[in-house]
Amino acid sequence: MINTESYFPDEELPTRAGLQVLRTTDPDYGLSTDEIQDRYEFIRCYLKQELEPLTQIQAKGSIRDFFVTDYLNSAFNTHDFWRTHRLFKKSNGAMDQLRSRIKELATMHSCISVPEGRHQVLKQFDNCLVCTFQWDLEALAAKLHHATAAEKYRVKQQIARTQSNIFECRRIWAQYAPPEQWEP
Repeated sequence: MINTESYFPDEELPTRAGLQVLRTTDPDYGLSTDEIQDRYEFIRCYLKQELEPLTQIQAKGSIRDFFVTDYLNSAFNTHDFWRTHRLFKKSNGAMDQLRSRIKELATMHSCISVPEGRHQVLKQFDNCLVCTFQWDLEALAAKLHHATAAEKYRVKQQIARTQSNIFECRRIWAQYAPPEQWEP
């Protein structure tokens, strides 16, 4: 038998590998607390680096950036507060969608050269206006008929606003759909 100790001094032998049994049920795979903290620090730094462009964007202040211990009984939970601090008006969003729909219809109308197709798109535009504004105008006309003198001014303002929206829709149509120049 050969004695290996005489051939290899201890300084030249490789160090022992720190092998250990890994348990698959252990979520940290046998890491020490320092190694776990280092892992979490690495993940935090990596995510911070990936999301750095988002942190460069200026945050818009929100009216919801406050803390009230008794919110339900505070002045911030009243109809008056939310009516004056409305974040989004549904009517403005609906009008924006209607404007974009009318612009699409007008552009389609200007692209079609067949008179029947142009007539169909024109009917879609008219139906769009009727479906959007007819019920409002009829309801406002009924309100105006039964309103007191003090309420009539407010109802007339609502009618004027609705008519203004109709005129704006017709202006968009006239801007993007050229006048009829093709012969039927």
